[in-house]
Amino acid sequence: MLCKFAPEFKARVDRVVGGMMKSGEMERRYNRWFMPPIPPKNIHIDYPLNAETRDAFANPSSKGI
Repeated sequence: MLCKFAPEFKARVDRVVGGMMKSGEMERRYNRWFMPPIPPKNIHIDYPLNAETRDAFANPSSKGI
């Protein structure tokens, strides 16, 4: 959520996050945090990207998921 009175900030966030999505960095970070086992008990969430999120990463927009 962003303040509607900060269009310059929104443009910067869109540029940075959109770049991360298009470059594959966002998916790498997702996999880093949601796929490996969690120490100390090595609990495995095993929560892969769903189709909607994968599509949103491939086609960034302001509409949300």
